[in-house]
Amino acid sequence: MKKPIFETYLYREQGPPPILQPLLKGLSYFQRWGIWVRSKRTVYTPTIYTVSFGGITVGGVGKTPAVIERAEKEQEDNKKKVCVISRGYKAEKFQGIVEGIFQEGKVCIRKYKSEKDDIPQKETILSWNKAYRVLGDELSLILYRLHGIHVIKDPNRIRAVKWAERRGFDIVILDDAYQYLMLGRNENILLISALNPWGNGLIFPAGILREPINAMHRATEIWITHCDLVPKEGLEKLKNFLKDMFPEKKMRWIYYKPLYWKKINSSNQFPVDYFRGKDVDVFCAIGSPNSFLNMLEQQQINIKNVYIYRDHTPIPNKILKGERVILTTEKNFLTLGEEQAEVYALCIGLSDYLWD
Repeated sequence: MKKPIFETYLYREQGPPPILQPLLKGLSYFQRWGIWVRSKRTVYTPTIYTVSFGGITVGGVGKTPAVIERAEKEQEDNKKKVCVISRGYKAEKFQGIVEGIFQEGKVCIRKYKSEKDDIPQKETILSWNKAYRVLGDELSLILYRLHGIHVIKDPNRIRAVKWAERRGFDIVILDDAYQYLMLGRNENILLISALNPWGNGLIFPAGILREPINAMHRATEIWITHCDLVPKEGLEKLKNFLKDMFPEKKMRWIYYKPLYWKKINSSNQFPVDYFRGKDVDVFCAIGSPNSFLNMLEQQQINIKNVYIYRDHTPIPNKILKGERVILTTEKNFLTLGEEQAEVYALCIGLSDYLWD
């Protein structure tokens, strides 16, 4: 399935058709105004160490694997008590704090009205395909990979951080908070995709930028993702541009590597080449589907049908009724019910790009 026409226009260098550009450029001033308003508000400085991962564009830059890598390092290597906070994009709305913790293969959901509440207003145990509706698919994936952490969904990230402060966490990791200017942080890590760093250079909805490129100055580090999908000369050009624009910034060049396959309703892991030479269908509803499809091509899998949907879309039942095995991403995997038997997810991790 093709992406919607408007979304296709966003991601090409020339942007939307000329006839639409005046209107969309006008609408982009509302986006700029929103950033300006947030920049004038009082900044809350957390009392615990706070790390933010975010992007300067709409669409997939690979923030979730970066959050997982850092949370795992803090939990496993540094023995820290970790809390990951996100607004929970497309999750069910709740005027308060939603906590998610791993409990005996399922998700314990606790809801609080205020950061000062010691006892949750409500507590329920949910399967993964129901928990993602409450937490959002990205927080659910983080919890699925790292059972010992706590995840918090709350659009009011200041309230969520205050909640974490009262409960003795050692570190807070903010997912997708680069534009949340009202909250201080010790590290402000910005991710951009080498595939399409800033589109046509215009602010959303005329382009893919959330704010002007010079906003990258706020970053303490810049991570460039999808480096394996861009020709060397293109990477060199981007590297020189970033060095000229931000010579003082620490930069990390990375790509996403496949780790193993995982089957729904099973704790077993299967090797990366498990489907080599086999006929499969593929479902993908993430911000950067090309990265996932490229990994599959490298594994020499016989892909019969590819279904690409808008980011965060659950797998439709009509696709699941086919006879072939379905391969998908971890994030999409968690939207399935327990009855689906022949669906496998590719688990991925970060790897540093090596310059020759």
